[in-house]
Amino acid sequence: MRGVKEDGCYPEVLKKVLLSKEGSGHFPDDKEFIAAYAERDFYRIGGYRYYLYDRLENGDSLEYVNVVENLRDEVFSVEHLMPQTLSSSWLADLGEDHEAIHERWLNSMANLTLTAYNSKYSNRRFVEKRDMEDGFKDSGFRINKYVSLQDVWGEKQLEERDELMREKFLSLWPMISSDFEWSNDVYDEHELDDDFDFSGRKIAAYTFMGSRFTTKNWAEMICGVLSMVYEMDPVVFHKFVPEGSDFPGRYFSWKQDGHPFKVGEGIYFNAGSSTSTKIEALKIIFEAAGLEGSDLSFELYKVKPEVEDDLPTFPKADDVFVGGKVEI
Repeated sequence: MRGVKEDGCYPEVLKKVLLSKEGSGHFPDDKEFIAAYAERDFYRIGGYRYYLYDRLENGDSLEYVNVVENLRDEVFSVEHLMPQTLSSSWLADLGEDHEAIHERWLNSMANLTLTAYNSKYSNRRFVEKRDMEDGFKDSGFRINKYVSLQDVWGEKQLEERDELMREKFLSLWPMISSDFEWSNDVYDEHELDDDFDFSGRKIAAYTFMGSRFTTKNWAEMICGVLSMVYEMDPVVFHKFVPEGSDFPGRYFSWKQDGHPFKVGEGIYFNAGSSTSTKIEALKIIFEAAGLEGSDLSFELYKVKPEVEDDLPTFPKADDVFVGGKVEI
C-alpha cells in the first residue's frame, strides 16, 4: 500500500485514513458527536435503527437478544415513552411547559426505547405503561432498566436518561485514535495555478475551498469540482454551453448525448479529455467564476502507477455528486 511504512499495521492505517478525511467524510470527535446527538431525530433513522438498538441493548453481553431480526419482523418496535399525541392526562402530567417539552424531547434518544407491546401501550399515562401487565416494570430489555424505576416521566427524567444514553453511546462507540504516520514521500502537492505539468501523474486527492476529497482519477476530480462550482454560480457555465463557444465549450452541452455527466440542471459535461486539457479547462472556468487557482489543490502520487487509471466511468445523467464521489 502506498504510503504505508514497512512496519505499518493495517488497522492503524485504516484509523489514520478515517481520521484524515475532511469535508463530508470528516470523522467527528466526541465534542462534535455530542452536539449532533442533542439535535438528532433518532426515530427517523431508517435501517440504522436495527444496528443502533441491537448495540444499545446487547453491548458486549453474551446473553444476546436478537434485536435486529425481531425489529425487522416487527415483533419488537421502537416505543415513544412520552407519546406522539398527548392525551389530556399527559398534558396535566407534563405541566404548563408541555408543548416545549414535547417538541424538544419527542424523537430524542431519551424518549425512545424497545418493546414488544407497543400496541398495548398506546398513549396511556406513564404509570399505566409501567405497571400494567407486560409493562416496563416487567420488561426484559436492559435498555428499559432506568425507565422501570421512575415514578413519573417528565423533563427531569428525560434529561437524566438523555445523559445516560449519551454516555452509553460514547462507551459503545469510542473515538478512534492512531499513532500511525504517513511516510513523508507519498505525495506531491500542487495548486491549479502552479507552473507544473500534471500529465502522466496519478491524482490521490484534491482540496477545493478548504474541503478535501479523495478521488480515483482526474475525471472524477473535474466532475466533482464542476458540480461544486455550479452550486456556487450556475450562470458561469452558460457561456461555455452554446455550440461553437470558446474552449472548453466543446466539452459542455445542453443535452446529455455525448456528455454523460450532469453538472447541474440542463448542463452536461464530457470528461473524456487529457489531464492537461482538464487543467486548462478548470483554469478558464475558475477565472470566469472569480475563483483563484489557489482555491483548488491536488495531491499527486510521487510514484507513477504502472497502469494509467484516468479513463472516466461516466455516471448517469440523474446521478448525484456527493462528497467527492459520484453516487448512484
